[in-house]
Amino acid sequence: MLHIFEIKIPNRTKFGGVFQEEFILPTKIGKINGICANIVLDNRSRLKKENDLERTLQLGTVAVSLNNTDVISASVRSVVLAKQPINSLAKNMTRFEPIAITSGSNMRIIFEEVLFSPFVKANDPQVADYFQQDETPTNGYTLKVYVNYTKK
Repeated sequence: MLHIFEIKIPNRTKFGGVFQEEFILPTKIGKINGICANIVLDNRSRLKKENDLERTLQLGTVAVSLNNTDVISASVRSVVLAKQPINSLAKNMTRFEPIAITSGSNMRIIFEEVLFSPFVKANDPQVADYFQQDETPTNGYTLKVYVNYTKK
């Protein structure tokens, strides 16, 4: 089964940041055995293209820990699954031996962006190829972390 955690990454001037958030795990989660991270672009966020392909599909990596001590996964690729040739959570799921969860555990998700922005900016020479005249480019998106689990 899957449980989804979301972190909204806002539009900003400097790219390459680190974002973190803590969540209390629902009591239904007994063991965690996989994690996948997906990027969902905002309506006015566009990835640059080179040779008619998006320049990068990976916007960063996710680290997940429990109760601020137990690291579940140190580096899960965070990709724009909708832009991949095979749009599959199963293909991108990082699997590991099941980890038992105690009721009320905190899950900390730390997301680290790649260093250089893959987004089209307002001052890019080809901005008209991506946007209508009245649209303003953004670099906001939502990080969705899918936790594969079994019930208690």
